[in-house]
Amino acid sequence: MKRAMQRAWGYVLQIFFAPLCIACGKYLERSGNNDVLICNTCFDSIPIYRTVFYGPTFALVAVTSYDNEAVMKLLHFFKYRRFVNSVYTLDRLIKTYLAGLDFKKLIPENAVIIPVPLYKKRLRERGFNQAEEIAKILGKYLNLPVEGTLLLKIKDTPHQTTLKNKAERKESVKNSFAVYEKSNVVDKGVILVDDVYTSGATMNEAVKMLRRTGAKNIVGFVIAKTA
Repeated sequence: MKRAMQRAWGYVLQIFFAPLCIACGKYLERSGNNDVLICNTCFDSIPIYRTVFYGPTFALVAVTSYDNEAVMKLLHFFKYRRFVNSVYTLDRLIKTYLAGLDFKKLIPENAVIIPVPLYKKRLRERGFNQAEEIAKILGKYLNLPVEGTLLLKIKDTPHQTTLKNKAERKESVKNSFAVYEKSNVVDKGVILVDDVYTSGATMNEAVKMLRRTGAKNIVGFVIAKTA
């Protein structure tokens, strides 16, 4: 009788406290991993890009599209709520992406991974740099060093989403980056990592600074890209 009551109570707890998929709101299957945030159905709905986007100054690889609702919610959750739990799904996404694309062909010679930095005030407020956490995952799979202090954000810029157009975004990030210990960048290949690529203003400005201080081939890597 006691055991039956315990089972019944456990069932009640599962109903009221079972984790929900952050994308569709359905109950997540209990697998013993509390870091699962997205159900398999929503994860499988995420389109994985197999295309390299070539710009005038660097190549860009994006894991997926920011227009996918599951991706949008995951990255928002990652930035503003419980980042630790999001890392598991981001790791899974990056692993899936790398399995289907020979990314190693794109890796510049003598490469280091550099995350796009946050301004010190925003870093204090958030407590972590989301780009650096993504860079660590990528570094693990590519067996490359992550240099989180080489590129600095020296200007407090407004959130890009608050600006009206590409011209405003480009102007807002102008001269907002600096390179610390320039000798560590000279003749290096760089994989520059961020979470989302929208207008490209932030990454283009960072690329400009890295090239100015001697970096050679630069490849951008992001989790998601807007259409």
